[in-house]
Amino acid sequence: MMPQSYQFKANYSPANNQLLEESQSLIKSLIPGAVKAYYNLLMSTEETAKYLTTEVVEKKLQSALSEWLESVLSPHSEDEFDALIERQKQIGSVHARINIEMHLVSKAMLVLKENLHKGLLKQPKINNHLIILIHRILDFALININHVYFKDHSEIEHQSHILKTHLSSMEFALEVEQMRTELQEWLTEGLINQRLTNFSNTDFAIWVEHKLSILIDNTANYNAIKAKVDALTAISKLPSFTLKTQIHETKQLIKDISWHLQEISKDLVAATEKKDPLTKLFNRRFLDSILLQETLHALRLKKPYSLAMLDIDFFKQVNDTHGHTQGDTVLKEVGTIIDERLRITDFGFRYGGEEFLIILTECNSLQAFEIMELIRNQVASLNFNSDSKHNFKVTVSVGICEFDSQPDYQHTINKADKALYQSKQNGRNRTTIWED
Repeated sequence: MMPQSYQFKANYSPANNQLLEESQSLIKSLIPGAVKAYYNLLMSTEETAKYLTTEVVEKKLQSALSEWLESVLSPHSEDEFDALIERQKQIGSVHARINIEMHLVSKAMLVLKENLHKGLLKQPKINNHLIILIHRILDFALININHVYFKDHSEIEHQSHILKTHLSSMEFALEVEQMRTELQEWLTEGLINQRLTNFSNTDFAIWVEHKLSILIDNTANYNAIKAKVDALTAISKLPSFTLKTQIHETKQLIKDISWHLQEISKDLVAATEKKDPLTKLFNRRFLDSILLQETLHALRLKKPYSLAMLDIDFFKQVNDTHGHTQGDTVLKEVGTIIDERLRITDFGFRYGGEEFLIILTECNSLQAFEIMELIRNQVASLNFNSDSKHNFKVTVSVGICEFDSQPDYQHTINKADKALYQSKQNGRNRTTIWED
């Protein structure tokens, strides 16, 4: 147990537990006002407002914070303490996943303590020991939360750095060239039709927004490309009759972007190759850094992403009957189908064993369903040859959940996993969309 955990535990001595028990009615009456003040501060602070919506705060977060305050400010016996500490660790992990900086949480905690303090001072009989105890409990709870936050946040930052060199340099260089072609095709189509389509809706713009930023170390190249993407988007929204006057600027912007992409390709060739030899998909350790980015994008752009959990049905039976070599072949083929069927802006992960996780960017659950059904049907059409000369087939089950503005993306993962479980329960070889 961490030293700060022992200090936290000391607040729940028999005498302190008795005081907390006697004060429960008073404490619970003060919590709603403190919680409201807490979220009023977060919603009015630019750094935290981007993670929150009024609906999410009112429906989910206020009740969660109230439950947490009631929990830590209630008496606790020895056998309850491990669970109490584990809850503080979970909160620290959530803060790391949604990237809320600790100075903002500490500032908000001051608001909680201040409101509780003011409420206690208004009582006919002021109990100074209760005031001090509440402050100590909240201080040591925050210390435990922060300890796990720093540990998890450092790991996410570390994996984000590794991720930038995870793709095969040749593979990503080809992807860059594909995007350069996409750019030229957009301009050619616009010249033929005498009208440019909205550039922000192109695969290129979405690729820059979601994928390029986390796969390169050179922020100067990325920032330059992003600025020119914004400029092209602005031009593409102009009335069509101004196209002739803007054509020179448009061509120059595309030329500049192509140059920066060429520089990125050069950097990639020199990068260390870190490639999953079996499925060619991302390793699960990169999931947090990518989902953090996608969650921030979804909240900022008001465009949801969807998560899909895919599991190979009866995979243990494949290994037991046909051998692990054939099992690896199945994993490789399923990984290849996922990689080929996903859009260039999506992310496929080997989640563990025979399970895969797919992030479908700027994609609602119905669109995700169509993509995952293509994958499911293609897997079902495969024929595998075993050493016993008998062909065999495999199927997959899929669960989908659309991001619902809950800042902690683990909620979306959990719901996609529950949808996958429903597919399994309903006979396998099917895709299920999670419904609350």
